[in-house]
This record gives sequence, structure tokens and C-alpha cells, in this order.
Amino acid sequence: MIAGERGAGTAILILTALAEAGVHSIYSPRNLKQVFHPDHRLLPVTLAFCACFVELVCIIGLFHTFTAVITGSFVMLFVNMVDRPSYLPVNITVITAYLFMSFVWYALISWLKGRNAVSLRGLFTLEATLVAAFMLFAGLSEPLPGPAAIQTLVSVCLATSAMSLQAAIMTEVLSIHGPTTFMTGKTNRLVAGLFDGWFGGRETFKTHEQARKTAISTGATMAAFAAGGFVGSIAMKLLGFWALSVPFVILLTVALSQTGEHEGTTEARVSR
Repeated sequence: MIAGERGAGTAILILTALAEAGVHSIYSPRNLKQVFHPDHRLLPVTLAFCACFVELVCIIGLFHTFTAVITGSFVMLFVNMVDRPSYLPVNITVITAYLFMSFVWYALISWLKGRNAVSLRGLFTLEATLVAAFMLFAGLSEPLPGPAAIQTLVSVCLATSAMSLQAAIMTEVLSIHGPTTFMTGKTNRLVAGLFDGWFGGRETFKTHEQARKTAISTGATMAAFAAGGFVGSIAMKLLGFWALSVPFVILLTVALSQTGEHEGTTEARVSR
């Protein structure tokens, strides 16, 4: 309990510092509305950092559970069938929650598109809220009793809800950037961009310059994903689940930076 209180106190300090920095940036002349504009390449970079940060917290704190990569969840399910049967409840829960919540998010976004009311501010605020709920519930329940405990399963559902929402946003609203919660497709795109941009020989991209830009932006997203994992693993060891205060503040800043001026990344107008 003492460790949890210390972690919560440290998280509050981090939260306050990041919030002050975020408020200062929002009210500065060239504010984060430009940096986190839906067309800007730094938006997927930032989201990739947050995604891997949350994923590392889940892997370390939720009994090796993947909440953003359904492939990893299936692999761990079959591994644990043979190696650690006691972990099966958490594996089954994360797969079920991911499929169910993905259906919910796609239905919600489709409904919003049909009414020309897609709001990136609202969607990112919802994701930040889910991350905060995950942090509070898991942090106050720490240490989690085991992979089949109700505290663990609820934490898994909250984390999976947040990560599946980000995946749905990137697929249905910001598809111009590609996925930010897994890097398999990004790796292939990076290699294609490097090959066509600097070595030529194919016509995957319209021009060599376009290929190079794709390689650079894809590489930046992958690097941010790796950085999120590195920082997340260290923060989890130091602060426990309260480390999630970092992606929470970042996602909330991204949400508050959205405006109603963008129309280009989705068939429906992205509104405030």
C-alpha cells in the first residue's frame, strides 16, 4: 500500500508538470494545434509512442497480456494452454474484449460519419479517459492478485478498450497515417520506401521523392513506438500503473489540440 501511495504521489507530480507544460503550449503562439493537426506527421508519431507505452505497462503489469496486438494475444493464448493454464482467463478476456470493443468503436464511428459528426477531440478525449480509468483502477488495486482475479480482468478490459479505440481511429478516421498500435505493416512500408526512394527499380510510389518521404515518416513512427516501449518499461518499474499518467496527459493534450477545421483524412468532415 505504501509503495502504491508513493507511486500515486509521483504520478501526481508528473501529471502536474505535464499539464502545466501542455497548458503553456496550448496558449503559446505556435501551439500544439499545428503539431497535432490531423495531417501532420507528428500526430501518428505521438500516438505510436503512447500505444507502445501502454502496451509495455500491460505486458509487465497484466501478466504478459497484449492489449493492442490481437496477434500477440492469440499467440499467448496457445502458449499458455501448454505452459501456464492459470493465465488462460486473462488471455480469453483480452481477445473477447478486443473483438467486442472494436465492433463498438467501428459502429460508433460509422454512426458519427453518417451524421457528419466525427470529432477527433471527442474520440481522443474518450481514449484518454479510458487510459485514466485503467491507471486509477489498476493503480489502486496494485499488486494485482493474479491473472484470474477480477481486478486484473477489469484492468485488461479498460486497457483493451483504449487501445482498440486508437486502432479504430487510425483505420476509420486517420487512415492516411496507417496504424499506430502495431508495426508489422509499417516495417514493410518502410522497406518499400527505402528501396524505391534510394535504389529505385519499382513503381510502388509515384516518385522517388514520395517514397523517401514515406520512409522517413514511417521510420519516425516506428522509432517513436520503440521509444514508448523503452520509456514505458522503465516508468512501469519505477511507478507501477501510475506511470500511465504520461500517456494520459499526452492523449488529453492531443485531444484538446484538435479543431473543427480539418476535412481531408476521412470521407466525413472531422468536426470539433
